[in-house]
Amino acid sequence: MSAAVMNPAEADDRIDTMLILQYALVRGSIVLGELGRAMDLAPDAATAVVRGLVRDGSVLCRIRGRNSENVEVFLTAAGRERARREGAAVVRAATDLLREFAPAERKVVEQALGLRPGEAELRDA
Repeated sequence: MSAAVMNPAEADDRIDTMLILQYALVRGSIVLGELGRAMDLAPDAATAVVRGLVRDGSVLCRIRGRNSENVEVFLTAAGRERARREGAAVVRAATDLLREFAPAERKVVEQALGLRPGEAELRDA
């Protein structure tokens, strides 16, 4: 049975969703306007992604002040678990890909990703 092919727009949406979850996990919360600027998303696109996360129970929002750009986005317990699970899957996939590189190439990629040499193996242990 072949895997379903995802169209580019769906892939972009899934990546945006994963990045928002990771960003909120690391920072604790994020203001919607900052999130859109950090990810180079139009305000409507950032709002649409966050609305989907609210619908599936991954985030809660709180309005700070009167400006809609001051909507603070917080992860729920389910959102934190999802962010950790998806983050771990990305690390595993990256580690698998790095195994295919020659040692010199791997060192360059690890440095570009901010990993210490060999850190991928430690995470996989």
